Amino acid sequence: MAAKGTPAGKIRIGVGGWTYEPWRGSFFPKGLAHAKELEYAGSKLTSIEINGTYYGSQKPASFMKWHDETPDDFIFSVKGPRFATNRRVLAEAGESIERFFKTGVTELKAKLGPVNWQFATTKRFDADDFAAFLKLLPKSVDGLAIRHGVEVRHESFKHPDFIALAREHGVAVVMAGDSDYPQIADVTAPFVYARIILPEVVFATSLFFLFLKVHFTLGLVAIVIGHSVWNSAYATVIIQARLVDLDPALEEAAADLGATPWRAFRRVTLMTLLPAIAAAALLAFTFSFDDVVTSFFLQGTSSSPLPIVIFGMIRFRITPEINAIGVMVMLFTVALMSLAVTTLAAAGAVGRSAQRGGGMASLYRP
Repeated sequence: MAAKGTPAGKIRIGVGGWTYEPWRGSFFPKGLAHAKELEYAGSKLTSIEINGTYYGSQKPASFMKWHDETPDDFIFSVKGPRFATNRRVLAEAGESIERFFKTGVTELKAKLGPVNWQFATTKRFDADDFAAFLKLLPKSVDGLAIRHGVEVRHESFKHPDFIALAREHGVAVVMAGDSDYPQIADVTAPFVYARIILPEVVFATSLFFLFLKVHFTLGLVAIVIGHSVWNSAYATVIIQARLVDLDPALEEAAADLGATPWRAFRRVTLMTLLPAIAAAALLAFTFSFDDVVTSFFLQGTSSSPLPIVIFGMIRFRITPEINAIGVMVMLFTVALMSLAVTTLAAAGAVGRSAQRGGGMASLYRP
């Protein structure tokens, strides 16, 4: 993805690796030959990160094969070898870096994207040593321009000197939004490398691109649609659990008392489900209020939801106003959750009463 201030680029969405057993029969069609999995994945995605290079060298023939099995505009990001990053003195990684680029990685040709140099969680920031490492990263190999990203995973890298070094060398700081490691969002290169695999982020970005594709205006309506779709899963689980306990004999009894199918549904089934529907609505609203990610992607320029406003304020400093809002939101959320639990309990009581036949005649009196 091109960084702000540079010519418009292309946003690529991909995965890390592609040979995963659980994907067979779910993502990959049943019966698909394993040798065809990359070709299939390449037809559905625009990029894939090659993870195997982190653990050991690959053969030039493998890179050539991967190049030939993917579309012309496909891009591979490649993980640099751990032998270069998992060492006490990074300035001594030159030989490992040179050996890596001699394994045939340039056989990916124009499909070679950024090289991700991932560091151990225990590796601390040392300005001089890290600067020496960045100087070892080649700008080009075999006439092919090489882009680099560094995935640092220690709190000490949250330092202005680190950002300045990365920006000086045109190296991207990899944004790992799916982990507990430091999240550094500073743009330091002409591209952005984000490793984000949270389901909510994937959903929000997918909906964002869908709306752009169909020229649907981002804003309040887009946010409502996004939140409704996302939270419908929670509502479905709650209501389905109530449906499982619903006794079919209740509607039969209503029919015996002269109720039409529509009246039986409205006065028996719906009334029995009503507490569960109300609880689902309360929970969905609570989760929706906390859903900053979906709101962030779909807000457009015409709306500023309260969670986004709070998030923007927190990025700079914690003020008494933010503390006050936080307390009110917490109390409001607890109240809604308590009401939802109470409503669910009421659903069980209504169901048990209906199953005993209490008040059945009065419900279906013409």
